[in-house]
Amino acid sequence: MLNPINLFSVSSFFTAVTFFPLAFLLLSKGTKAVKYFGLHCLAVALWGAGAFVLGISTSPEFSANAFRFIFCPVLFISVFSAHCFLLMSNNKYTKYILPPIYLQAIFFCIISIRGEMTEQFQIISNSHYWFKGSPYYLYAFLIWITIVGITHTILLWHYIISHPDKKRQLIFLVIAIPVGFGGGATNFFYGIGIDVYPYGNCLVPFYSLLVGYAILQHQLFDITYVLRKGLAYFLLIITICGLYFMTIMLCRPIIESLVGSQTIFSGLLAALILGLIYAPMRLRIEQFIDATIFQGYRKEVERQKQLIEEELVRSEKFKMVSTITRGIIYEMRNPLTSIKTRGLLIPEKTQDKEFLLKSCDVIERQVDRINELLSGLSKFSTSSQIDRTKVDAEDMIQGILKILNHRVNEKSLVVQTSFNHPKDLDLALDAEQFQQAIYNIVINAIDAMEDNGTLTISTSIKKEFDSEKSDKPKKINFFTISIEDTGHGIPEDNLKHIFDPFYSPGERKTGLGLSIAHRIITEHGGNITVESELNKGSTFTVWLPIDTNKENKNAA
Repeated sequence: MLNPINLFSVSSFFTAVTFFPLAFLLLSKGTKAVKYFGLHCLAVALWGAGAFVLGISTSPEFSANAFRFIFCPVLFISVFSAHCFLLMSNNKYTKYILPPIYLQAIFFCIISIRGEMTEQFQIISNSHYWFKGSPYYLYAFLIWITIVGITHTILLWHYIISHPDKKRQLIFLVIAIPVGFGGGATNFFYGIGIDVYPYGNCLVPFYSLLVGYAILQHQLFDITYVLRKGLAYFLLIITICGLYFMTIMLCRPIIESLVGSQTIFSGLLAALILGLIYAPMRLRIEQFIDATIFQGYRKEVERQKQLIEEELVRSEKFKMVSTITRGIIYEMRNPLTSIKTRGLLIPEKTQDKEFLLKSCDVIERQVDRINELLSGLSKFSTSSQIDRTKVDAEDMIQGILKILNHRVNEKSLVVQTSFNHPKDLDLALDAEQFQQAIYNIVINAIDAMEDNGTLTISTSIKKEFDSEKSDKPKKINFFTISIEDTGHGIPEDNLKHIFDPFYSPGERKTGLGLSIAHRIITEHGGNITVESELNKGSTFTVWLPIDTNKENKNAA
């Protein structure tokens, strides 16, 4: 007497149960390669369901007729996996390999449906009915196992040449393929004359578990988000169904005792309650899944984000170094050319004292220019530690204007100042560095103007949104310094480059001054904005958050 609960039927049942959800998941989302792996899993699931039917069958006639159709998915298990891995590896021979392996699967599928794969069914190991295969069956097995071998070789090569992060995903497939196909191959043995019970069929469900683990923990196929949502709504449906049933069971006796009605009111009450708690319940379930199953995934995403941010910083640094190098070369060419020219002429005019004195003056000025460039480069590339002290903004600005008084007089500029901040406001700043920043902006404004221009410097307190300090933007107080000139203005397309090293709008060069100013202000927790209108002038505004500044001042 055959026992339907045997090792073959039980292992086949678990194969179907584990592979069907995996197949539907992969087919629902993903790339073309992922969808073919989904078809591969679907073929395994169909075989598992069919093998379960064969395992519990007590009729040789039924088993023989059923096997003709049940064997068809087996022929495509290796074909779909080969298609998937060929696409994943971008194999250039894909279009030549796929047609013949699909044709052979279709051919043997027709043979199987015609009933020419098997010769006789008999009981094996007092477990279930199985068959002896025809020569067609042997040929189908040899081709099947050859395709499996080629497929795994392609996968291994793809694993070897992949990035380390990709290898962490693929290693589970590299292990799972021999487990699944090796176990499944034992189902062929009895049919080709090897009297061995298909114990390996028990390994096939572990194949799906390995793939599922790789998807959950290592983002295999990059469909973790879809799986997360799927699990969330699956648990949500189960929870809602359970609560609906419990609500009806608990409320029905109470409602019927009160109004003498039947379960329709219980159903309506349950629907109303579940409608109210649906949204918070879904959120709670998603949070639970994120905190348990997808905890490793979240950490991996954070790690990848950090790596990308570090790479962006490195790229910006390389770009900045390239820009600075080009600027230094360009700026130093003229002084060096002038020094070389004077050096070549001096031996010929040793008796001309006027020429010698003028040459010495030119050489000295050009050397000073080179020193200025190198000093600016040193200041730009070195991020000094900020030593905060109490600074009076008005005194600082007046001091800068005194230093630049000769430059103002040379161009006959009109200087207007307007200090609209509280007189008792002391800022916690690095006095030397911040004075350098404002000095650079002011001298840039002076250089931007022709003679008889107007330089306007004003301060104020403004309340604006600060979105960079927290996830929820809030209004805070800013101390602002506005430096306005009546120069030619800056084209709108060039505004985004104004703080780049050696930014050059037209003929005027800004060198490193504005870049240094931008760095110093940013390191103080502030920001600098620019507004400009062609032929009317530009306004540079420095923004310092007072609340943060007060905290720093207290700390100082």
